[in-house]
Amino acid sequence: FFTDLWTSVFTPGPTPTLLIATNATFAALQLVLLALLVATYSVHFVILSFLCAGLWWSINWFAAEVLRAQAEGE
Repeated sequence: FFTDLWTSVFTPGPTPTLLIATNATFAALQLVLLALLVATYSVHFVILSFLCAGLWWSINWFAAEVLRAQAEGE
């Protein structure tokens, strides 16, 4: 997995390995933000979680658009 991840960094466009790593990282961040929210009851972690979710969604949307554009170009 890590070798595929390293080579996907130098490959143009979103690769499946890179998308898996990105989604796993954002899921882990959401879990950390949830744990911090439970530990501190601070509204800041709710806001950070919404920002994280928005960025997560936008990255996946952009990757899908790039893949669609590459498919149309071929």
